[in-house]
Amino acid sequence: MDNTERRNARKCVVGEGLFGTGMGFLSSVSVLPLLLKSLGASAIQIGLVGSIFWAGWLVLQPLGLFLFGRRRRTKRFLVPWSLTFAVPTYLAMGVMVYFLAGTRPQLCVVLLLVILAVRVLGAGLAVPFWLDCHAMPFRPYIRVRLFA
Repeated sequence: MDNTERRNARKCVVGEGLFGTGMGFLSSVSVLPLLLKSLGASAIQIGLVGSIFWAGWLVLQPLGLFLFGRRRRTKRFLVPWSLTFAVPTYLAMGVMVYFLAGTRPQLCVVLLLVILAVRVLGAGLAVPFWLDCHAMPFRPYIRVRLFA
């Protein structure tokens, strides 16, 4: 590997590590369960958070490849796709908590879970294409060493 490839590899590791830690681990085991618990969610509803994350990040990746794999997927596709499933859903979750937490907490819990499912499942479909985009700066024989 040359210096540019090493630098790109470090950037990919840091970026994916931070994203994976924030999205796939911390929020599903700390922030969201605490919020749902404070809203009076049942143990089953709180347990759904982990199931939604597992389904979105692991189960839907092969489906994403099946649905979108034959077309060339570049950042032109990935950035709008990801922003569509990230920004509006997080804003909607904030709006739900702001307006419904005090007056209708059970409805708030259900809507939070539905919006979370849309966010995570939509993003999970694109994970293989993000990984492919991250692999592009590397020569083919190095990609296997970095992304395997």
